[in-house]
Amino acid sequence: MSRIPLISLPRTAVVAAAVVMLAIALPAAAYFQPAGPVPADTEFDQQARAMEYLSEIGFGVEYGSAAPVIHKWTQDVRIEVHGSPTEADLQTLEQVVSELNAMVGEINLELVDEAANLEIYFSPESHFSSIEPTYVPTNLGFFRVWFDGEGVIQQGRVLIASEGTSQAERTHLIREELTQSLGLFKDSWEYSDSIFYEGWTTTDKYGALDEATIRLLYQPQLEPGMNLSQVRSLYLLTN
Repeated sequence: MSRIPLISLPRTAVVAAAVVMLAIALPAAAYFQPAGPVPADTEFDQQARAMEYLSEIGFGVEYGSAAPVIHKWTQDVRIEVHGSPTEADLQTLEQVVSELNAMVGEINLELVDEAANLEIYFSPESHFSSIEPTYVPTNLGFFRVWFDGEGVIQQGRVLIASEGTSQAERTHLIREELTQSLGLFKDSWEYSDSIFYEGWTTTDKYGALDEATIRLLYQPQLEPGMNLSQVRSLYLLTN
């Protein structure tokens, strides 16, 4: 997968927002490394593994200068769809939203027709630059989020290529891009069956470790702006 740098933009006269953008590129053989599925664990082991996974994919970004702290939404995520999704795309999106709502605690994700704070565009890749000026060409999936100085995500945009991708690939891209826009910005080579796997896959469901990690990020005790040391200390106190 390709990555593009973090960009900081002024949001108001008082608080400067940060922007993080990540993308999924065309598959390439050089991206693949040996990896295995997530091993079966006890509940305690799974929680400990989720803490380690969060430490890898939930702090900072691949490139750029974002502080390695927790970033997450604290308000409901209102998702508006643009472009030309297939019926299967919309069904996937509805399914992913439903699954995420079972994991993200006090906030709620919903599909809306107006007043959105996260937009999803289904469009030919050739149109991406006109939708998102910072888009880097040839990426089939892309997201960009804005967050304030405390790490609170305030706005997001997701791009999904509607041409040059199979339905299976779009199903994967919808799930991964939307999930990563919730604050899990980085990928990992560790688990081949994870939605966050660095290599090109068409994984179409969350693994048990994915679910545990999403739930952990959205525990109310984990607040935006907390660093890894603070999160580890809190984890040790509660387990």
